[in-house]
Amino acid sequence: MQNLDNLINGNYQLDPVQHIKDAIEIFKKNVGGFILYLILVYGLMMALNFVPGVNFAVSLITPLFFAGFYIVAHKIFRNEPFEFTNFFDGFRGDHTGQIVLVALVTALISIGIFIPFGIVAFVTMSMFGLVDAVPSLGAGSGIAIFLLVVLFFAAICYILVAWFWSYQFVIFHKMKFWDAMEASRKITSKKFLHFIGFGLLLSLFNLGGMLALGVGLLFTVPVSMIAIYTSFEAVVGTDELDPQDELLRHLVE
Repeated sequence: MQNLDNLINGNYQLDPVQHIKDAIEIFKKNVGGFILYLILVYGLMMALNFVPGVNFAVSLITPLFFAGFYIVAHKIFRNEPFEFTNFFDGFRGDHTGQIVLVALVTALISIGIFIPFGIVAFVTMSMFGLVDAVPSLGAGSGIAIFLLVVLFFAAICYILVAWFWSYQFVIFHKMKFWDAMEASRKITSKKFLHFIGFGLLLSLFNLGGMLALGVGLLFTVPVSMIAIYTSFEAVVGTDELDPQDELLRHLVE
């Protein structure tokens, strides 16, 4: 029975290389299924991109497709029987609405951060004569704008790290969306730079897949999705959580 209080205090190890190795082992047990599902998902996403006015809605349901990778990976890890239809389990069950709510809150907060950045970008372009609506600014203002841009990217990185495991808490521990986001934030923030490194490693991993004529993405993308699950399984676990955890008591209250 996992104790989240220990994790919140930073008493855990994140091993990105091992998590990816574990993900590869899971992938090897259902190569055809993972690749076929990836092709179906990206084919559907590309088709929906041609439908006007649905981009935001698509962004909210995309995590439901991603959930399929986590759920099937979990079944393989636990040596449980599974079928191809289990990839679509993100759309079935009590967790469906909560997954969408996590995506919605994340999107709204990201937009809230992007708006001031857009203003900064507009002012920056005016400095270089790309737009004439704002008068030329001095060097001191340029430094201030640069710092604001840095803060913007830092905020985005924080969001990506803070809610890294939100969907896993919803799917495997049946948490409500905000409880899942808070649980993820309180745990991942203790190893912020480690998670940044994990994200960079996954990005490089997929870059390698792109360089392999793009075909490598059929391997690297599923493995990357599975690696998010294996990292969660290794650190938090999917067994029952300790009901005496201070965090859980706080969330329930």
